[in-house]
Amino acid sequence: MDTNTSLLDATNNLTQLSDEIKGKQTFTQKIRLPESLNLKNSIFQFIRKMQLGNLEERDIVMKTQQKILQVEREFQSLFDETDSQIIQENYEVIERILTKALYAQLLKGCRVKYDRKIEFYCRLYDFIQPIQFQVDKAIVNHQNFQKAKQQIQNIDACQTPKDKINCIVNACKLMSSTLASQSKNNPTGIDDLLPVMLYLVIQSLPARPLTNIQYIQELRSDKYLLSEEYYLTLYSSVMELIENLQFSDLKEITEKQYNEQIKANYKKYAEFLDAVDKEEEEIKKQEIFKTVSQLQSQLKDFNERLKILEQNKLKFASFPYQQMTLGDLQEFYNEYHIIHKHILDSQLELQKNLKFVNKFIVSKTNPNGIQKIQQEDNSRQSQNNSKQQGLLSFF
Repeated sequence: MDTNTSLLDATNNLTQLSDEIKGKQTFTQKIRLPESLNLKNSIFQFIRKMQLGNLEERDIVMKTQQKILQVEREFQSLFDETDSQIIQENYEVIERILTKALYAQLLKGCRVKYDRKIEFYCRLYDFIQPIQFQVDKAIVNHQNFQKAKQQIQNIDACQTPKDKINCIVNACKLMSSTLASQSKNNPTGIDDLLPVMLYLVIQSLPARPLTNIQYIQELRSDKYLLSEEYYLTLYSSVMELIENLQFSDLKEITEKQYNEQIKANYKKYAEFLDAVDKEEEEIKKQEIFKTVSQLQSQLKDFNERLKILEQNKLKFASFPYQQMTLGDLQEFYNEYHIIHKHILDSQLELQKNLKFVNKFIVSKTNPNGIQKIQQEDNSRQSQNNSKQQGLLSFF
């Protein structure tokens, strides 16, 4: 074997070894390689643009969704990834980098208006005992209950969709395994787990529960959320149950006891309720200011476009009609049609925003936020006569 052949074989072996090592590298290692420079720079530039730009929070959420998927595609293409586990690991890192960097804006973009309403209900129902949900007290006394409670309380502190959903999954699994161990080998299902989770969440007093659900749904890839969807759906169902909870849903408590507890807790958490009402009012103010700003911008744009039409495009705006010929009629009609359509489109957009403004102004003369909640509950109750009157009838 000559020297050149040996050198060629050695080079090939080194190349193969280098490829194998590269294949085992993590995303963090690969993104530092020279071939990743453009992709890495695009991530930094995107984050900077979102942080310093003047975009609406909802737009930032949408653009971040798209950017996560774009970076994932480009990265897999760059390194020709085929292992599904590695591909998912790469996605998790990409999701983490972008969502942590833009967390404040993304959370605002996913904000659900009446989050504090659920927070208030959890406090209002803090008198409920396990037996009233037909939950075995042994489950509540189990060490896993406190662990699951901590998981629920940790959701709001997490900044990535993956970390938030992990808290929900962990809490559900802890309660599911505890329920199974207490059932003495009897089969358990969702009907058994749901009341346990309902009691757990009320006791946990989660912060911004609806916003955190929305955050996960908006920013977690459907592909990877699929395996976690059962737990997210279960958690979302618990929120709906809390919002719609009625006296008739409880066991081992009289209506008189229920009414007394509701009244007492309403007084106990009156300050919290006032804060909820003020926050909702502030949200409405922000919405109206935003809409007024949009109206001003649209009016300005509308006027500018009319000026341009008048100055540059309106041939017949000051055309002597006595000089118009039959040959001009088609062109005159086309010009009129363009202006007419432009005005109608602008009017529709303006009317849409004006309706919002009017709705807000009218609402200022209506009862305050909690009375609106009462009206919503009363409306819901009227559709279901089999249920007892809800909690807000006592306010």
